[in-house]
Amino acid sequence: MAGSPSALAPFLEEFAQVTTVCRTFYPYLRSGTSGLVEANSKKVYEQEIIYADSTFIHLFDTPLREGKPSEALNASDKIVLSEQAARRYFGDQPALGQMITLDNEHVFRVSGVVNFPTHSHLVFDFLIPAEFQPALLNEWTRWPCWTYLRVEQDQQVTFVEEQVGKLLKDHASPYDPLWSSYQFDLQPIHQIHTSSDMHWDVVPKVAPAQLLMLLGIALSILLLGSINFVNLATAKADERVKESGVKKLLGAGRLSLVAQFIVEALFLSIVGGLLALLLLPILLPFFNELADARLSADFIDSNVVLGIIGGSVLTGILAGLYPAWVLSTASPGQVLKNQSAAQNSRSWLRKSLIVLQLAISIG
Repeated sequence: MAGSPSALAPFLEEFAQVTTVCRTFYPYLRSGTSGLVEANSKKVYEQEIIYADSTFIHLFDTPLREGKPSEALNASDKIVLSEQAARRYFGDQPALGQMITLDNEHVFRVSGVVNFPTHSHLVFDFLIPAEFQPALLNEWTRWPCWTYLRVEQDQQVTFVEEQVGKLLKDHASPYDPLWSSYQFDLQPIHQIHTSSDMHWDVVPKVAPAQLLMLLGIALSILLLGSINFVNLATAKADERVKESGVKKLLGAGRLSLVAQFIVEALFLSIVGGLLALLLLPILLPFFNELADARLSADFIDSNVVLGIIGGSVLTGILAGLYPAWVLSTASPGQVLKNQSAAQNSRSWLRKSLIVLQLAISIG
């Protein structure tokens, strides 16, 4: 729940349907200010500093590169750093146990270094226990925090939402009558980037239509590459037709020739997909600098790799199917006469594909 009163969390913890509750606060980001961080003889003004309950590590299943999850946020003088922040202040030295001063007065000991995904909506470099500022934890009159909770079953979400409405009416309305007119809905975390009807979120929204448009552009680029492959394959058909004719003279069947040409297309497509995976982490920093973006390659896992390989296989089959069919049509007699029955159709196809390619590029 974005922009929720912090005093709501203890009541949510009493619901049997709720297993975990965590509040996060953005004291600098929401106020447009920065905190002065001093560590290892370095002083830098930082904005990506958040406070969170001790349940943060458990709720988001946060992997720690240094430190123990059970001890990371269990005291108000501890602080957890992102890997980027740890590297920025301490280089290759272990950050665990190092001292950090905030705003020239608050001293913290590093209790963990977290490997948090940079593409998450929760972007931070410094994570401080929320009990560091106890005055923030019992607010009904303001909207100081963002509350996350884990519900046991999807069917129980409606019940929890109803109870939240009752709690606001009973506890917050006496402070401000406007609370009775507000409605809080539980938002699935995977919809945070795309839901357009929620307010007070910490990340800008992206309309699903924009994502579909970007997907369409990506598929168009893939289609252009496939068209190029088909054009190149059919342009070299005269040479490959002779090869097919000779193989037929030696007893090769049409299906075996089709299989051969499709396997060649698959090989090129898979090699191209794997080469793209290898080049991605190398070229991505240059793209981020050019586009002022924060894209990262840490989303790549076994499922993504399998998806890319599967996409490469499908692309290879679709792009190689027609050239394989054309090249396998040659008969030994046509080869001896230096003719190709599919020559006219190949010329028509190439012209059609070039027109389609131009239309996609202009569009």
